[in-house]
Amino acid sequence: MIDWRIYYGDETTFDSTQGNPNDAPTLNIVSIVSMEKKGFKEVHDVGRIVFHQWDYYIYRTSIGWYGVKGEVDLLDHLLSSFKDIEVILKARMVELNTFKKIFKRSIEDPDFPRKTGWIKNYEAEWIFLKDIK
Repeated sequence: MIDWRIYYGDETTFDSTQGNPNDAPTLNIVSIVSMEKKGFKEVHDVGRIVFHQWDYYIYRTSIGWYGVKGEVDLLDHLLSSFKDIEVILKARMVELNTFKKIFKRSIEDPDFPRKTGWIKNYEAEWIFLKDIK
């Protein structure tokens, strides 16, 4: 089973079967799908967690994947959790149609259980989700 998959702006992916989080390419992240339950007990209740629209993505050995906004938030996490952080990845803004295409792949990826809901405060529910085709 795949624990997580990273989706890049050039439409490539990298997942837990290909290596550890610190083996992943570090730039151009659009979204990350995770099945790891470490920090988010609700993951299995909603099928998968999809992190997107964050500036940076952090993998902590005790929590798993999560996103942070801006350099100040990133610095705070670095200062408070430095020894637990395995990798930091940088997001990339892409053209809206490209984002929709990649994001749709992340919420419909057949390698993960069906997405049945959203975890508030961790996954953003964007208005245009209903319009993704």
